[in-house]
Amino acid sequence: MSGRRWTSLHLLLLLLAMALGLCLGGDQVSSPIEIWSALAGGGSPDGEQPVERDILFYIRIPRVFAGALVGASLALAGVLMQGLFRNPLASPGVLGATAGGAFGAVLAVALRLETLAGLAVPGAAVAGTWFALFVVYALAAGRSRLSVLHLILCGVAVNTLFSAGTSLILTLSTDRYEISSKIIHWLTGALTNRGWEHVLLILPFFGLTLPLSLFLARDLNLLLTGEESAWSLGANLDRLKRRVLLLSALLTGGAVAVAGMVGFVGLVAPHILRLIQGPDHRKLLASAPLFGGTFLILCDLVSQRLIPPEEVQLGIITSLIGGPFFLFLLARERRPQ
Repeated sequence: MSGRRWTSLHLLLLLLAMALGLCLGGDQVSSPIEIWSALAGGGSPDGEQPVERDILFYIRIPRVFAGALVGASLALAGVLMQGLFRNPLASPGVLGATAGGAFGAVLAVALRLETLAGLAVPGAAVAGTWFALFVVYALAAGRSRLSVLHLILCGVAVNTLFSAGTSLILTLSTDRYEISSKIIHWLTGALTNRGWEHVLLILPFFGLTLPLSLFLARDLNLLLTGEESAWSLGANLDRLKRRVLLLSALLTGGAVAVAGMVGFVGLVAPHILRLIQGPDHRKLLASAPLFGGTFLILCDLVSQRLIPPEEVQLGIITSLIGGPFFLFLLARERRPQ
């Protein structure tokens, strides 16, 4: 199947997932006719809007859009990271970006910064993500060439430090139930109570990085042949690595700021697409956001419908789905050909 057909199919799947999210999201199931009536219907004679329309406009629709953008951002960041490291095990968190974002958000929650500004916690998550990748780059850039190995080693160290900081803050907050519950809620990921302000928060990050990422497809394809071969074919790998790190920071920061710690999307989604479409980054970078958005919306539906009326944290659902699938892929790789 051609690249355009695959992209069209992924777009159709995303639209279907969004429609399911509107129908099945929330406490009550709505039919498409009811949703259309709420969207097209007018207000009451006294000028008040019906409750169904407010629920749709201010709860369900922004939650679906936020989920789509978070999944798209993580999947796109995963493709960039796996292409840079030439390793299907790479993910947006391999360089400490996710851990840095989590530390920033947890620190903001512990300091009660949300009482000063409504988006203080998401803003701190973005700042933590950027700071983590800046530290990794500063530590690994001391050589004439920016080594992938040194990036990974520095990323592991930074990841460990930020994870330890997050654990320390959580330990010190155990006697404050409200703070500790918010921290745990953030660390396990969720799209609960996400509104239009969260959509507007992540949209600029994704809208800026998607077209810039597409321009990296050629160099990422050249990198598949090896670093020395890519250099000889005209790829500027130091510049490519800097751009991938920057774009990954923007994508991961926006995703963590909106949904918290949501694992496996940036790891599994690109891997599935490589099995379907092959390693060509021109196709992967175009289709990964659509596939990732679809995957996360469906996971969010499962989180809402698994044990109603309770809602399971989104990060738990993505791990429960992504973990066994990843183990299946590993077992499949070990089978004799």
